[in-house]
Amino acid sequence: SSSSSSPVIKIENTNTDDNGGGLYFYKITTDEADNDALGTIRFFGYNDAGTPETIQYGLMYCKSTDVSDGSEDSAWHFGTMVAGSEDNNNLVLSSGNVGIGAAVPNALLHLKKAASGVMPAMHLERTGAMNHYIGYDTNNILVIGENVDMVSTVRLSLNPSGNISIGGDLDIDGTANLDNTDIDGTFTQDAG
Repeated sequence: SSSSSSPVIKIENTNTDDNGGGLYFYKITTDEADNDALGTIRFFGYNDAGTPETIQYGLMYCKSTDVSDGSEDSAWHFGTMVAGSEDNNNLVLSSGNVGIGAAVPNALLHLKKAASGVMPAMHLERTGAMNHYIGYDTNNILVIGENVDMVSTVRLSLNPSGNISIGGDLDIDGTANLDNTDIDGTFTQDAG
């Protein structure tokens, strides 16, 4: 249609109970298997090439990750186009877990980023205030920091050997034993 608001598919329900309209995808075969895609919705559009190319910019699909009778599981996948490549694991919902970048999330929240120089991180942002983040840097060091006006400052880091650095002023190596010890007051870096 040439109208900017068409075409539209509308599923309307006029009953007075708590049920809404539905759209059903069925996959019924004689050889059901784990990881079968049960239904997919795809979103296409042109790019701006001289001769426009049709690009799949997004999709949603549901998979049956386990079809064993009595222990059936499924996963929802939401994908987008990322820098010219399809990424079908932008968001995955599976077994009560959420994966961002992880095809098979194994925790309530599982963040995964390809080794591309950008760390997987979680940002905590409040409008008009300092933003904080927790994530890994490119050297596999766990960092907690703040970001003010696009300038990042690491406030705490933990390297793979167990060494901790707090603000760059207090360093604790993996041999320090602080079990059952309360530490109060201000730490001051000594001159030595």
